[in-house]
Amino acid sequence: MRGLIFALLAMILLTGCQAGRIMPAEDLAEKTYNDLGLISEAVNRYKEDHGDFPRGDFWQVRATLFQEGYLKAFPSPAPGIFSGKPMDYRLDTKYDKMDDNAEQDAAIAVWGLKDDFCRAFNNRYSSDQSGATIYDWEAAGKKYPGQTIGRHMKTYAIKWESDAVDDCEVEWVIEYR
Repeated sequence: MRGLIFALLAMILLTGCQAGRIMPAEDLAEKTYNDLGLISEAVNRYKEDHGDFPRGDFWQVRATLFQEGYLKAFPSPAPGIFSGKPMDYRLDTKYDKMDDNAEQDAAIAVWGLKDDFCRAFNNRYSSDQSGATIYDWEAAGKKYPGQTIGRHMKTYAIKWESDAVDDCEVEWVIEYR
């Protein structure tokens, strides 16, 4: 009898522990939004203090933010948001021309994400309250939201190819130039 009780207790504990590791998409979206905000705040404080963003590639910018005390730790995305191999948030002060101006804009991005996660992120954090719709770059004439909707689009999930499944990206525009 004790063996049966022990087995049932072990099964309940294991099931509870496994369930505790699975976060709902809304909670994952909140964590991601908070992480991106922390990185954006650090790089903007650096710019206020130095007159420009840190120079270099992702790794150099990240190192500068650490060395100068703007970040104590670089947040990591939750593995549950990815459709494949997890990656780091990518901070790029010259990400791409995300609006109609000639200069490259500063952004933070993370890609290779599950569509359910991207829908949850957009539902809560898209700058134009688009609901659960993932912005479709291909269908929008291969243009960013900053080009088709407006420069108020700072946070959103984007899909590069209309028919891609579980392959979207979340972007946080730090600055349109």
